[in-house]
Amino acid sequence: LAALDEVISPAHVLSLHAPSTAETRHMMNATSFAAMRQGSYLINCARGPLVDHDALLVTLDAGHLAGAALDVTDPEPLPVGHPLLGRDDVVVTPHIASSTAIGRRRLYEHAFENALAVLDGRPASIVNLS
Repeated sequence: LAALDEVISPAHVLSLHAPSTAETRHMMNATSFAAMRQGSYLINCARGPLVDHDALLVTLDAGHLAGAALDVTDPEPLPVGHPLLGRDDVVVTPHIASSTAIGRRRLYEHAFENALAVLDGRPASIVNLS
């Protein structure tokens, strides 16, 4: 596998899609932000702990990133007055990325399919084989 810095450096927009684990905590930190393309954007709709918010603020203040969109934060929600709130270069939404009609329908369909699989003695959707 390629190193994270090699993967993110050419991107104009980086959208995070990873679980929150000990290994992924603050995967986006001062080092990874420095590896990102000048003027690029960060999107996090995955898990709040993936992003070191202090390092993100420093990177934004330095003008290295053009902006960030965060549907998840750590903590969630951010406290009133947090420096990420109210910035022109940051959009923070209250963890609603999956709250669409299509998203909800898929969620219900998936739950129904898993319930049928269990009742039929078949394995349900296996996400993590370990």
